[in-house]
Amino acid sequence: TLVFVYPRSRKRHLALHTTAKALRAPKGGLFRSDGTARSDTTWSILANTSLCALQGRRYESAYECMATCVQNSSTYFQRPRCWLRMAEACIGLYTEKRRERLSAKNNSGFSVVEEDGKPKAIVTQSTNDNVSYKRGGSNARLGSKEDMEYLAEYPLQQASFCLDKVMKLLRDASVGASSVHMDRDCLESARCAQAYVMLELKEFKQAVFLAKLLLMDTATRKETAGLHSVMHKRRKATASMYGCEACCALGDAIGALKFLTGEKEEDSVLDRLAVDLAGVGTNSYLNAPGNVPAETDDRRKARIKQAQAMVRTSASAATAAMGRLGTAKQLAMSAISLEDNAASPSYSDDNRTSARKALLYCMLREGNRDGALAVLRSSR
Repeated sequence: TLVFVYPRSRKRHLALHTTAKALRAPKGGLFRSDGTARSDTTWSILANTSLCALQGRRYESAYECMATCVQNSSTYFQRPRCWLRMAEACIGLYTEKRRERLSAKNNSGFSVVEEDGKPKAIVTQSTNDNVSYKRGGSNARLGSKEDMEYLAEYPLQQASFCLDKVMKLLRDASVGASSVHMDRDCLESARCAQAYVMLELKEFKQAVFLAKLLLMDTATRKETAGLHSVMHKRRKATASMYGCEACCALGDAIGALKFLTGEKEEDSVLDRLAVDLAGVGTNSYLNAPGNVPAETDDRRKARIKQAQAMVRTSASAATAAMGRLGTAKQLAMSAISLEDNAASPSYSDDNRTSARKALLYCMLREGNRDGALAVLRSSR
């Protein structure tokens, strides 16, 4: 029972300790002393262990537990959300490794080339130079040693394989005589995650297709309330950001900006997108829900400011690609101001660097070398 109680109390590590004890405990055979069958809770314990490990950011353990559960239980094998959790663990493992690579390098992402003590050039550093673009998932038995070795080497490819399985299971379950109600939240999450994977694998056309598909589906979805509505809007906003980045990579600056603003290029549209991206569930950080502690409200405001900075950075990149350097520069400076004011330790260095990169690009396009060097020095 504690296996189910601790996660709800956010005691993830205590839950993991309890599940380990539960898995080691003797099961007492398949039958009770009166001859009735005893239920086998091994797979449900493994599934909950995976969820606790995922929440505790122990991604490799999360994948291994769920993969073992899916491989050995036909019931869990047919559950799309189990495959979705495996994909999330794969993506989490990839982002951890990416963060380690970034921390081993110059965090600003720039280097200055000097000659006789004078700056002559600025060199940017790639952040995904170690990403393999191999396609396809592991052919080994799920959860096996070979499967875990493949995961360590190709986490994005394994994530893509799991997400394809999610969408296939959802598609198969929604057709035929035994059709069931489509799990829209699971489908949206899978498409959003797959769009991210395609971006990282530089499959930009596929990323744009998935982002548009998610946004078209959400346009016809019935309005919901509560947490479902908050997460639905957040997935929609995230897909808009992915679509913008993919369009920029393809050279379609106009299409990139439309993902963010639609037909109206207004600050209010960008702010509304940022609120949805932050996932705070209100229309403005100025209108806080009642009875919210001051510390919680401060974190909420910081999240919105961080999201506003991210949205404005993307908008700056798109407008700069269109040649509108004045507007792009203004958006980049606004993003830098917002992220500095957010002052949250959870805001990663690469997010801060992105806004400064956008401003640096505008200044270099304008020929303002002194301003570009000033931006570079401030980012060190």
